[in-house]
Amino acid sequence: MAEERLPPRVIAVGWSLAGRLARNLALDLKSRGIDLEVFIGLSAAPPIPGFGSLPRSALQLAPTGLLDGSSERGAIFRSREAQLAVTDEINGRVVVPRRVYARSYVTDSPINFRGEAQRYRDHDFVDDIAAAIADQGTFDFGNYPLCGVVSATNPSDPRFALTGASGFGMLNAQALYFQVIKPSLTRRTPDLERWAALRLRHELSLLLD
Repeated sequence: MAEERLPPRVIAVGWSLAGRLARNLALDLKSRGIDLEVFIGLSAAPPIPGFGSLPRSALQLAPTGLLDGSSERGAIFRSREAQLAVTDEINGRVVVPRRVYARSYVTDSPINFRGEAQRYRDHDFVDDIAAAIADQGTFDFGNYPLCGVVSATNPSDPRFALTGASGFGMLNAQALYFQVIKPSLTRRTPDLERWAALRLRHELSLLLD
C-alpha cells in the first residue's frame, strides 16, 4: 500500500475455519489504519459457535496434546474422504493422492482454534460457549465488516451448503442495523417510504436465501 500509494482498504477471503476471523480481522486492521471493506467466506464457518461442533467421539488428542486431525484413523481425517472423492470425480482423476493429503495437508491443532464451545481444560474436554463467543466477538455487531459467501452446493459438504450463507446473512443484517440504520434513525425522522423499501428488500433476500 505504501509503495504503490494505494488507499488503505482491503477485501479479505477466509476459507473454512478462517471465517471465524471476520470480526477480529476487521478490528486488527482498523487498529493499523486499514479498512476491511468486505470479508468473503469461502465455504467458511461464521463466527458463531455451533456451526462446526464435533461429536464427543471425534475429540481425540494426538500425542502432542493437540486435537488429532492428521492420523488416518481419526474421525476428522476420515470425514474428508467424501469431499476428496467428489473432487476426484469432477476432474476424472485423483487430484490429491491420499498419502500426500495425509503428509502435507492435514495437521493437528489446538481445539480452541475451531471456535466452538468444546475446550480442553484441566485434563479433560469441557463445554464453554461463553469463552467461544468472547474469542470471536460473536455479538459485537458494531465491529463486523460486510460479509459475502461463496458456498458449496454439493451434499458432500452439507453444512456449508445449507447454513453458510444464512449464518453470515444474520451477521450482515445485525451489522447494517447497528452501524448504519440505527444511527440514521436517531439523527432524523425516518422516511417511511424508504423504510418500507428497505424492509421489502430484506424480506426478499430472506426468501432468496
